[in-house]
Amino acid sequence: GKMFSAQISDYPDHKIRGGHYSPYLGNLESNKKAIDEAFVNRLNLLHTTRILNLEPLPSMVKEINDYAAERGIKCAITGVPSVGDIPNFRKVIPQGQDEHTYDYRTEEGIFGWKGHAISWSRDDLAETQAKKAVEYMKKYNFQIFAIHPVDAGGIDNPSRWNSRSEKCRKKWGGNFFAAHEHLIKLYCDTIKKHAPE
Repeated sequence: GKMFSAQISDYPDHKIRGGHYSPYLGNLESNKKAIDEAFVNRLNLLHTTRILNLEPLPSMVKEINDYAAERGIKCAITGVPSVGDIPNFRKVIPQGQDEHTYDYRTEEGIFGWKGHAISWSRDDLAETQAKKAVEYMKKYNFQIFAIHPVDAGGIDNPSRWNSRSEKCRKKWGGNFFAAHEHLIKLYCDTIKKHAPE
């Protein structure tokens, strides 16, 4: 008939409890319903895995992300550590090549991957693009930028490394991992500098 007084601490096992969402699909009402469901299930991160160029999104995306933030849910976007976007990229793909890496401004050390201009030797362009990513995140209230490097070429030519430009060969020699690490770090440092939160 008695219960001793006690203090109960109840919390999820993991600091980050994530799920997937697509804020550019559906409508505002359906997205808010999905956010409410994530909140009830104690998720604190929603991540869109659609790899985006820095193209305009529907205006409701910011409202959806704001709605999530009010409920303690951070929203993440997947982006590529690129040196620029290639608008209407399918029109510039050379005949016989496909969107999973193609020749694009090769004399400048750049190739194309879907709608992204990629290079391991153009830090100037990469830093400018990372700054644009920060503004993009702020515009739509994404708090996390998940980095997705180029995943093409297979085991024999990962990320088109064997086809890299002379500029990239001169800068990195044969060190594939150092080139990737450098580009990802450049993005991370630039984003943290311009959006420390």
